[in-house]
Amino acid sequence: MNRLIACVIGAALLAGGAGLMIAKAQQAPGAALIAGDRPVTAEQVWEKLQSDGWSNIVISRNGRYIEVTGSRNGQAGKMAVDSQTGRVRAADDDDDD
Repeated sequence: MNRLIACVIGAALLAGGAGLMIAKAQQAPGAALIAGDRPVTAEQVWEKLQSDGWSNIVISRNGRYIEVTGSRNGQAGKMAVDSQTGRVRAADDDDDD
């Protein structure tokens, strides 16, 4: 009976550990533009970028992403922010090189 209980507890711990590893692997690797991993609004993104020195900020929506273009230190930039987590989406390499 004790051996059965130990096996059940061990299997439960193993399954729980595997579940945590899978959940961790699925999290977005992008840097957090707005800390907290909570939903963010376009206004929050605009305010954060403006306080970071961005100018000529243009924001548009594409599904769950807030797409931003603007300039900082004289250089044009573009990024997409996940509106559910506040994290910057990893850069998509659309080059067919």
